[in-house]
Amino acid sequence: MIQPAPGRAVAITGRGAVSSLGADRRSLWASILTGVSGIAPITRFDTAAFQVKTGAQVVTEAIPTLPEAMAERDAQAAEAFCLALAERALREALHDAGLWDPVAVRPTRPGIALVFGTGLSELAHPLHEIVAGLAEGSGLSGARLTISTACSSSTTAIGLGLELLAMGAAETVVAGGADVLTPEVFAGFHALGVLSPTRCAPFSMPAGTTLGEGAGFVVLERERSARARGATVHALVAGYGLSCDAFHETSPDPKGSGIERAIRAATRDAGITPDQVDYVNAHGSGTQSNDSAEWLGIRRAMGERPTEIPVSSTKGALGHAQGAAGVLEAIVTIEAMTHGSIPPTINFVGPRPYAPPDPVPGPCPRRWHAERAVSVNSAFGGANAAIVIARDAVHVGSARPRRTVRLRSIASADASVAAGAGGGDAMIPATEMRRCDPSARALTAAAARVLRLAGHHVTGERRDRTGLFVGQRRPSPASLQAFAESIEANGLQQLSASAFARIVLNAAAGTCARLLSLRGPHTVLTTGAASGLTALVLAAELLATRDDIDTMIAGGVDERGAPSDTWADDAEDGATCVLLSTTGPEASTATATATRPILLAGWALGASADLDGVIARAAPDGLPSATLHLTADPRALTARSALDKVAEAVRAFESGATRNALVTSTVPGTVSAAILLTC
Repeated sequence: MIQPAPGRAVAITGRGAVSSLGADRRSLWASILTGVSGIAPITRFDTAAFQVKTGAQVVTEAIPTLPEAMAERDAQAAEAFCLALAERALREALHDAGLWDPVAVRPTRPGIALVFGTGLSELAHPLHEIVAGLAEGSGLSGARLTISTACSSSTTAIGLGLELLAMGAAETVVAGGADVLTPEVFAGFHALGVLSPTRCAPFSMPAGTTLGEGAGFVVLERERSARARGATVHALVAGYGLSCDAFHETSPDPKGSGIERAIRAATRDAGITPDQVDYVNAHGSGTQSNDSAEWLGIRRAMGERPTEIPVSSTKGALGHAQGAAGVLEAIVTIEAMTHGSIPPTINFVGPRPYAPPDPVPGPCPRRWHAERAVSVNSAFGGANAAIVIARDAVHVGSARPRRTVRLRSIASADASVAAGAGGGDAMIPATEMRRCDPSARALTAAAARVLRLAGHHVTGERRDRTGLFVGQRRPSPASLQAFAESIEANGLQQLSASAFARIVLNAAAGTCARLLSLRGPHTVLTTGAASGLTALVLAAELLATRDDIDTMIAGGVDERGAPSDTWADDAEDGATCVLLSTTGPEASTATATATRPILLAGWALGASADLDGVIARAAPDGLPSATLHLTADPRALTARSALDKVAEAVRAFESGATRNALVTSTVPGTVSAAILLTC
C-alpha cells in the first residue's frame, strides 16, 4: 500500500501573481498596502449596451498586447491571453522559490508537477492540451492536472497539490490558476443580475460583484525537503477541504452549509480547532446571496470565533478573478501574515445584514498577528474549497493512519436514458432529468445506478459523507450550443442566463450532486483520456486518509459534439461511475463475489513519461502473480475509457478469471495513472 510522507506539512516556497493590481506579486501587495483598487471602466470591449461598465482588467505593458479578437467571441484569443498571464505568474513563482534558471529559461529541478485551475469554458482546444502546453513551455515535466470548478478552481488546485505530494506523485508542485475577462463571461454574469453598478463592496452597499481576471501560482514542497535545500518557507498549507452545496446551479445554499463543511474539513485536515484560527479571507464576492450565506457558513463552522477575529474580502481591490480568485487571495493572505497585517475590505461603507462584525473596513491593511488563517472560495454548481495557511509547522497535524478502500459497484449509462427513469432509478425526478443536458443526464444516471447496486441510500448524515469526483474532457456541447444560439438570436445583452450557467466544466457534476444529494468532497478535473481514472485515484486517496467521509463516487463523462464542431471525435454520450467505500457490506450485487470484496490495493499518479514508476508506487511490493493487466488506449478520446477497463476487471473477478487486476492509463504530455485491484 502507498505510504504517505511523514507529517502533513507542505511548504509554500514560491509565489507569483498577475492581476488588475499589477504584473507581479510585489505590485499586488504594494497596491493592497496603499488601498488601490484595480476596478475601472472596461476598455477591452464595448459595454455601452450594458448597465454595468466596470471590471478589473489586467492592464500592463509587461503582458503581451491583447489580440484585437479579444473584443469579439474568439476562444483562441482568450486561450492565448490566459496562457500569457499564467506563464508569467508561474515563472515568477518558480523564481521566487529559487527553482528558475533565467539563463536556461528552465526550472532548476526536474519533474515538477502542475495543478492548474481555471473556469475557461469556450475553448478552441482541449483544456488538458492547453495546460500541457503551458507546462511544456515552462519546463515542468511532472504530472499535469487541470481543475475546473469555476470560481473555486485554484483553491481546489492547491488542495489537490497537497495530495500529489502526500501520494509521492511529485517532489514539487506548482498549483494555482488563471482566468480572463471576456465579453461572453461579462455578459453572462450581467444576465444573472449579480454585477455591482459600482466597485464591488463585499458585505456592504451596493450589493453585487465586479468581474476580474488574473493568474497566480504557489510552489508547494514538503517542508523538510524545502528547508534542506535552503529555500525560504513563506508559509505552510496545513490542510484543505472540499464540499458541494447540492442546492442550485448558481446560487449558494442560503444556510451556508456547504461553506461550513469545507471549512470544517480544512481545519480537521490541518489538525486544528476553530479557536486556533486568527483570520478568515472570505470569498466575499459582494453579492447579497453569497455574502450572507458565506457568513452563516463561517459562523456554523467556527462558532463564536469569527466574531472575535477579522473576516475580510479582497475582491473590492482585485475584483472577482474567477478561477484565479482563490490563489490570488491566498497569496495576499500569505503576504499579510508575513508582514503582520490583515488585508482590508475596501469600498466598505457600512454592513448589510449577515455581515461579519469586523470586515476590516478602510483602504489600508490593519496591524494584526495571525499564526493560522482560513481562505475560502465557492462557485457555480455549489463547489466549495477552503485551505488553512499556517506560519509554523508546530501547528500542522501529523499523518493519519490509512483506511481500507473497497469497490462497491460500477455502472455506466448513456444520455439516451429516459427522462425520469434514470436507467430504472426512481430516485431521479422525471422533470429534473428532462431539463438536463446530455452530460448531466448520463452522469446522474450512472451515479444513481452505482448507488442502487450497492444499496447505498444517500439520506441524513450520509449526504455530507458522500462525495463526487468527476473526470470530464469538455463542457456539454449541447449547452455550449444553446449558449451560442442565445447570443446569435438575442445578442450578448440578452443572452440566456440559464445556458450560461451550464457551460462551465463542472455543471454536469453540480447537477448530479444536487439531484442525488451528494454534499461531500467535490471536484471536476481533466487529464484527457485519463480523466476518469485520475478522479478514481484521487477519490480513493481521500477515502483512505480522511475519517469525515465514508463513500466517494468517481466518474467519467463524455458528450459528442456536432459534426461541425472542431472537437468532433469518437466520444459517445455516456458516463461510467464507480462507488468506493470504507464501510458497507462485504460484497455488492455489482461485484458478484459472494465471499470476497474487491479491494483497492494501491494507486498512484505521476508524469506521463513515468508509467513504470507509477506502477511501482501503486504496487510497492510488486504485482501479485497472475495479475490481469488492463491498459486504456492512449489514443482514446473519452474521459471514461480507463474506467471502462475497471469495469472489465470487475467482470473478470465475477467470472473467476483473476483475483488481481492492474488498470493503467497514460496520456502523453499529461499524466500516468494506475490502480491495483484485488479480490
